[in-house]
Amino acid sequence: MTTRLQPEIEVWMVTRSSKIKALIDEGYAAAQRGELLELEEVRARLGELKLARLQQ
Repeated sequence: MTTRLQPEIEVWMVTRSSKIKALIDEGYAAAQRGELLELEEVRARLGELKLARLQQ
């Protein structure tokens, strides 16, 4: 059984797949080096990104 994403999301992911992969690789490498972020910092960054997106 295959679940399809909404077409807009699917297109967004396909057109940015190399960038997404690079970000995942970068995050994995940072984790391997022990450079993980604290939960509060992650939440703050996500909040900033969400606010910026909503202001567009």
